[in-house]
Amino acid sequence: MTKECSHDKGAAGEHCTITSSNLAAIKVGSKVYYDQALGIPAGLLDSNVVLNAGNGNRAVERCTLDFSDGTE
Repeated sequence: MTKECSHDKGAAGEHCTITSSNLAAIKVGSKVYYDQALGIPAGLLDSNVVLNAGNGNRAVERCTLDFSDGTE
């Protein structure tokens, strides 16, 4: 799966768009929204993530990304 994130500048509520996917449930054009702004706490993305795949299909998960070493 790949995503395009030119609309995401790190603020809460911004999104990325899925541009390719090998998962049938996640269609191209699905949007990934981040509830928390980048850098809160410093050096991390620690956010609820909402995948909106259209037609009422949504998934919610938590994502923590440490920018010091790139681990999720």
